[in-house]
Amino acid sequence: MEKLKKLLLILICTLAIPVSYGRDRGFAIECTPSNNGIKQILSFFETGIDKRVRYLEAGTQTMWDSHEWGIGYVTVSSFVQMKGNTEASLISFTKIELETMLGEFVRMSDSSKVVRMQCQRWSPQTRNK
Repeated sequence: MEKLKKLLLILICTLAIPVSYGRDRGFAIECTPSNNGIKQILSFFETGIDKRVRYLEAGTQTMWDSHEWGIGYVTVSSFVQMKGNTEASLISFTKIELETMLGEFVRMSDSSKVVRMQCQRWSPQTRNK
């Protein structure tokens, strides 16, 4: 009976210990075009960390975004790669000035047309990996 109580106590203590997950700390950015177009929600940012996000394999292609930090700005580039190709193609990019939160969106299929946007940073968040 004493062994059962000890075992039960160990089990309760084990369950009471919080589980530690990998976590990212960062934020999202919402951008509204000045021409009243569709708002864009840009993926989870980690300040100062260049990384690939929103990686998606679908049928014959793979798509992803990358975050690249510069001095005073961040650039989000969207890529697509057809299966079997060694080179990825840049589809579009958004460059955001961090002090003013003014952004420019350029679609590579019509790179002469630059969409100006006002962006805002959503409050810091933590997410599980």
